Amino acid sequence: MFEMNNALERGASYAEANSSAGSVYAKMKEYDKAKICYEKTLTSLSKGCNEKVASTLDALGTINMEEGRQHEAKEILTGAFNMFKECLGTHHDNTVSTALKLAQHQDQMEDYEIAMSYYEICLAARENKHGKNHEEVATILFLMGRNSFSQNAFADALAFLERVSLTCTKV
Repeated sequence: MFEMNNALERGASYAEANSSAGSVYAKMKEYDKAKICYEKTLTSLSKGCNEKVASTLDALGTINMEEGRQHEAKEILTGAFNMFKECLGTHHDNTVSTALKLAQHQDQMEDYEIAMSYYEICLAARENKHGKNHEEVATILFLMGRNSFSQNAFADALAFLERVSLTCTKV
């Protein structure tokens, strides 16, 4: 409730108030109420390149993942990713965060090739931002190694994990 009151004191819009309320409900694990708030946010915002819509889609997709609605989560998160990419670019933190959620979701669904394509986007963005010797780069390389292992691509898995080892010694 604090987030919503704070937003209203700033003269926030209807959409911002609903989005904030959705965040509070999501933290309280009251997902049905959170979804209603997020849906109100989406209907009140215009179409096109809109970072607020993308953020709301990302939150709604995350709730669907937590509730086990995998197909809905994938569709919503893909929409959020595409909108973030259009509005902010491929290397922006919000775009990368959503890409990482999609990659991990696809790994869980055993759609390893699609997961790897999202991991590659994340890796390129993190190397661009931090260089090759950073813990975020190492984390993504580890996830890529795990993905390769799941596909029985053991040589690729080892190559990723060796890069993690090299990255960790330089961090």
